[in-house]
Amino acid sequence: MIVALDYGERRTGIAFGENIPRKIETINTEKVLNTLKKLKPNVVVIGLPLSASGRYSEQTFKTLKFAFEISKYFKVYMIDERFTTKIANKMHAKDKDAVSAYLIFETYVQNPKISLELKDPTRKVLEKVKIPPGARVLLHEFPDPDFVKPEENVSVVTKNPFLAYMYHTRGFFVERYLKDLGKFDIILTSIMLNELEEHLKENGKIVCL
Repeated sequence: MIVALDYGERRTGIAFGENIPRKIETINTEKVLNTLKKLKPNVVVIGLPLSASGRYSEQTFKTLKFAFEISKYFKVYMIDERFTTKIANKMHAKDKDAVSAYLIFETYVQNPKISLELKDPTRKVLEKVKIPPGARVLLHEFPDPDFVKPEENVSVVTKNPFLAYMYHTRGFFVERYLKDLGKFDIILTSIMLNELEEHLKENGKIVCL
């Protein structure tokens, strides 16, 4: 069985079934976990809210916190819900949360490859990197959120929402895109991209760990 959820702090849309939704409704969010335990789904699919420009928002991280709780009991996948929310709004449905859950269900069934399985993406980086005081530092797709402390001169960029959540819980401000971030003295990354050189100061360095 597949269960799709459109999370809300008080009310959550839910759709469940096999290849087509058998039922869609909206329930109190506090009852979601008990409902899932009764349904015993193989997969839970949760809509991931992003801003219109694709950036993370406070709602993104509230939803991820909820998703991590659900993942303690069930296999969880996340789907970008911007498109489904837009359709639900255009439909002028009375129960937009339930309709959004239905659309999340349909999106997953039609193309499960666009979903992301919820997993802890962090790993401890043991290598040492000398960071001068006051240096502007970029952590780009960097898997260790405990490598440096969250300070004003440290920026984080990752398109992995689960890694973004781990940084967020530690007090970092997280972006999805490099654009408009300026230049850095040190860039720590797990993925070497030519684009990173455009954000490096004249005497800066890129370290791939």
